[in-house]
Amino acid sequence: GLKTGSFFYPGGNVTYQGEAVTLSRKEGVWHNYSDEQEWRANVDTVMGWFTHEDLALVTLYFGEPDSTGHKYGPESAARREMVRQVDRTVGYLRDSIARHGLSGRLDLIVTSDHGMTTVAKTAGDLVELHRFPNFTFRDIAFELLDYGPNGMLIPKEGRLEAVYGALKTAHPRLHVYKKEEFPPAFHYAGHPRITPLLMYSDLGYVIHGRVNVQFNNGEHGFDNNDMDMKTIFRAVGPSFKAGLEVEPFESVHVYALMCELLGIEPEPNDGDPGVLRPTLRSAAPLLPRRPPPLPMALLGAMVLLAKIHVALQSVGFGGPSNAGKSPEPMKPGVMAAVSTQAPDAPACRPQPLERLPPPKRPGPGLQAPGPRILGGMAPGGCSCTLDPKARAPRQLWLRVQAPAGQVEGPKLAKRIPTAEVDIPVLRSLNLPQLDSSRRCLQQQTHDDNRGWE
Repeated sequence: GLKTGSFFYPGGNVTYQGEAVTLSRKEGVWHNYSDEQEWRANVDTVMGWFTHEDLALVTLYFGEPDSTGHKYGPESAARREMVRQVDRTVGYLRDSIARHGLSGRLDLIVTSDHGMTTVAKTAGDLVELHRFPNFTFRDIAFELLDYGPNGMLIPKEGRLEAVYGALKTAHPRLHVYKKEEFPPAFHYAGHPRITPLLMYSDLGYVIHGRVNVQFNNGEHGFDNNDMDMKTIFRAVGPSFKAGLEVEPFESVHVYALMCELLGIEPEPNDGDPGVLRPTLRSAAPLLPRRPPPLPMALLGAMVLLAKIHVALQSVGFGGPSNAGKSPEPMKPGVMAAVSTQAPDAPACRPQPLERLPPPKRPGPGLQAPGPRILGGMAPGGCSCTLDPKARAPRQLWLRVQAPAGQVEGPKLAKRIPTAEVDIPVLRSLNLPQLDSSRRCLQQQTHDDNRGWE
């Protein structure tokens, strides 16, 4: 099987059916999750696992900004500052991937398991079971309460209807159901271990049991249709299309995506691999085609690393940073198509091109966005035309491989001293003979209004 690792990831140090991850680290009970220097040391350790232990997947967990959000609330200054700290760490992570020469082999996924909302604390409007008339805990054989907005009860024999009747309309912010009537959209009540009575509260309201013991200013676990519960998903790496923006999707599909990237068959699950497959360079199934990539993930307070994936909660996704500076946030864009030109072919015919790396920032004088015309045309080139059915406005970028000094753009003060540069052009263009193979080279389309990743 694949070699895997887990760094503070929940459940990552447990043996399942006799199998365990290859390498793992588990934090202590009173671990300080907010130490930025430790975060960077953890990233360094994980990079070492990839480079020296040849792991295929590593999960890396950060306990922030979750802890700070619970303590001070999601709208607090402390929470905003912690988000900046997490953003710096994501930038450090991406820098580390580049420093270790893993950029071409590692896919990074940043996501989270939940959002967060401010807890309502108005006296007289709290959901307090111990204050409800006609309800008594003497009728309860088992309770699971005081865990935010959710609750589970097992009434004593013969008391189910009485307890249900007392709680059903006890508070306008509380929703109580018999197990068989619980909304199927939650995919929750079908298991035999689920209790006969289930309850949840409206956004911002937590459920207090025998006494009030919940004092968090921020909480999660509410209806996942509430916008405050939504999370983020960012993915970057050789397997993913550059700058692609997709419609919202359920996090249950991330597992199927990771299995596909790793080239393994998933266990039975509710995810659909087809939902996120369009985010990949090739929309075809990956299992028969190539070895597993390196995933890396950061989840809300968690990060998964493997030659693919990272996940993170409610924070911006930073790009590689300069030393001592915070990373710039990733800018969205859209990659629409690629095409290549075979040697001596009379015209440019679109062909599928796997794992095309994202375009580099334009050289001096080539400013994005906005269409530009390739300067320095030479005879003997071929003609390439962007599909006229492509959604406008788009601009075409050519990846030109040529000896240093042979590529020149308009209004360019000096020739570009590089062997590879991306040049923006109009929809129809001619390419000069820039190398001995007379290739029309690689093309990518990007949304005019979106900018660089």
